[in-house]
Amino acid sequence: MRFGYERKITTISVQKTNYMVRLLNFFKKTGFIVQYDFPRDKNHLVNVELRYDLKRRPFLKKIILINRPGRQITCNIYRLRSLYFADFPRIYVLSTSEGIMTHVDAIRKNIGGVLLFAVEV
Repeated sequence: MRFGYERKITTISVQKTNYMVRLLNFFKKTGFIVQYDFPRDKNHLVNVELRYDLKRRPFLKKIILINRPGRQITCNIYRLRSLYFADFPRIYVLSTSEGIMTHVDAIRKNIGGVLLFAVEV
């Protein structure tokens, strides 16, 4: 997705995995993407329509990967609250026991999780 935004591409194709479908559901629910669909001729790909504003600027300015192989950062509720007040323009995305959600939703539900990435809107 990051490379699609950098090149101002409206539709990208990503590999279809269960994890990617959960992430795309999250992106659609939060409004980060317009839509996604599964093409009939290619079973292993998902087409994603990226969101841009009226001046053709990307909706997401920056995507910062935090979770990498061998480097998982877990956050409890106290650390999430400090992130909430420290980095206002960033939205942190977590994988929790209740699914993928933003750090604001995790604070409301009083749960922690594994940081996946940060998004600057």
